[in-house]
Amino acid sequence: ALYKEQEFIELVEVIKSHQAKLVIDTVFSGLEFDSTLKMKKIGKILRDDFDWVFMGGVSKIMAAGGLRFGYALCSSKKTAHYFDQMNTFRPHFTCLYSARKIYKKLNDLQPSLVTFLAEQRSLLRKRSEILTKVLEEYKWEVLPSNGGLFLVAAPKSYFGKEASFDYRGSSKTYILDSKNFYEAFFFSTGVLINGSEWTGIPNYCRFVLSVSEEDFQKGLESIKSFSKIIGN
Repeated sequence: ALYKEQEFIELVEVIKSHQAKLVIDTVFSGLEFDSTLKMKKIGKILRDDFDWVFMGGVSKIMAAGGLRFGYALCSSKKTAHYFDQMNTFRPHFTCLYSARKIYKKLNDLQPSLVTFLAEQRSLLRKRSEILTKVLEEYKWEVLPSNGGLFLVAAPKSYFGKEASFDYRGSSKTYILDSKNFYEAFFFSTGVLINGSEWTGIPNYCRFVLSVSEEDFQKGLESIKSFSKIIGN
């Protein structure tokens, strides 16, 4: 989901009127298929006349699971002090070096990096469209995706049905519901998706788009094979 610029401006005004604190997490920024709210515009909207915390990182935009680096910018010295007290872990200097190099390339709009990120967004969009088409064909309800590394969908038409199959020589049977669906899906297909307890959205599961092409194709086949198991 994406905020439009006017939506974000209105949100900031409401928060300021109640003298509340704004905590904005931008860790997925840069993965939008068609961005409507640029990071520079967020910077212009935010002012130092109210309390805000702006968080970001590089691990998502780079699809780099191994590089876990985040940061927080605070408009209040008091809030920054609290963050500093909580942050007992200090990144190794090699991680800091890597992060500085990456941010410099991002800020300088280094051509090869810009091209790579554009190609990555294009691939994610294409996979999102392909996965959406297959899921809808097999009666999943898909939430429209505006970007990111994941796709969220609900197998509501499967709930209440029986799934029986063999797993490593033993028979397994499930009466499918929102809590056990991901488990039945995994044991029957070998593909792990996140269930509704992970997404926090009742009935909705999460698929990962940022995988190898081989695993992506395996994921598509698992949707089809699971449907055949229960005759959906």
